Amino acid sequence: MTPPVSAPYGWKKDSEPPAIEDVEQSGDDSPEPYEVDVDERRVISAYCCTCEATTTLFLEVGDDSAWEHDEQHASHVVDYWREA
Repeated sequence: MTPPVSAPYGWKKDSEPPAIEDVEQSGDDSPEPYEVDVDERRVISAYCCTCEATTTLFLEVGDDSAWEHDEQHASHVVDYWREA
């Protein structure tokens, strides 16, 4: 004999769960600025939250190389952000 399964509060044992309404996504479909920006270089700042080291990376468009510090210290937490 298996123990009875309890239903969430307010539901009867044989009732159906509430229907999920079709919610329209109202988000903007325009591309992000970094997707259409055609700068020749990208200025990226990096900060190691573990040892507090910082750097500024000058990357060509399409270059997604990680900071050498990030590659050498895989256990460190590094934040990257693009300078405006």
